[in-house]
Amino acid sequence: MIEFSLTLDDGSSFPLNTAAVSAELKNSTTIGDVMISKSSNIVPRSYGDGSVKIGTSKINMRQLTIVLQFVFGDNDSSREYLNGMFAALRRAEYLVDETNDLRTRIDFADQSVAWDDGSYLRLGEATITLNQLVPFWETNEEKELVVSVSAGVPTPAVIDNEGCTETPFVVTVEVEEQATAVSFVEIQNIEKGRSAFLTVPDFGLEGFLLLTIDSEEGSCLLENVTAETEIDAQNTFEAGTGYFNLFQGVNTLEVRCAVAADFTFRFRPRYFV
Repeated sequence: MIEFSLTLDDGSSFPLNTAAVSAELKNSTTIGDVMISKSSNIVPRSYGDGSVKIGTSKINMRQLTIVLQFVFGDNDSSREYLNGMFAALRRAEYLVDETNDLRTRIDFADQSVAWDDGSYLRLGEATITLNQLVPFWETNEEKELVVSVSAGVPTPAVIDNEGCTETPFVVTVEVEEQATAVSFVEIQNIEKGRSAFLTVPDFGLEGFLLLTIDSEEGSCLLENVTAETEIDAQNTFEAGTGYFNLFQGVNTLEVRCAVAADFTFRFRPRYFV
C-alpha cells in the first residue's frame, strides 16, 4: 500500500498512515475554469494543459479524494490524532507519496467522518477532498549536480531529467572573493538552442559572491553573503538569452564563468500521474 503524508507551511510533515490509520488515494475529478489566487508562485508558467501563470488565474483543476480507515485501539489517542490531522489539512501545501518519493501541490477542500455504530473514536472512515493546484507530481527530494569550472573554460554539465515533461531548475553560481567584478556567466543547451548569458557588474565585489537563477520563478538574484542583502539582476541577461527549462531526458549543458566558480543545479523531475 502507498503511504501518504502532508507537508505543512513550515516544512514539517504530518503522516496520514499510522499503525491505526490506513490512507488510500481513491480517485480524482477534473473541474474546469476554477479561479485561484495565491501570494506565492505556486505553479509553473507554461508546462502544458492545466498550467497557469503566477497570481490570480484560471486552471483546469483536479480534486483528489483520500479515504482513511480508522481502527483505533484502547490505548490509541484517536482524538489527538484526528484533531491534529484536521489542523494539518488546513496548513498543508503538499500531498506526499512517501512510497514513491513524489509530491503534488494541494489545498484543502472538504472533509467528512463517519463512525461505525457504537464505535465513536474507534472504528470509522474519513473522506478528505484536496484541490490539486498543479497538473503534475514531482520528486519530493531535489536532484542536485555541482560543476566546478576554471576561469573562462567551457565545462559540460550533464543533467538527466527522468521526468515526463520539461522541468524548471535553479542554478547558483558561487565564486571566491575577487579583486575585480565577474565579467560574464553563461549557461547554454547547445543542442536545443537555449542559453542564458549574463554580464553582472557587481558579481565578485564586496561580498557579492552568489548568483541564483530560477527558471520557474523567473528570477535572477545577486546575493551579498556578508551583508545578507540581495540585488535583482534580471536586467543583466544579454539580448536573445534568458530563462529556459530542462528537456525530458539527458540535457548536456555547457557552463562558463569569467573566473573559477561552482555551478550548483537543483531540480525536481515531474510526472503527470
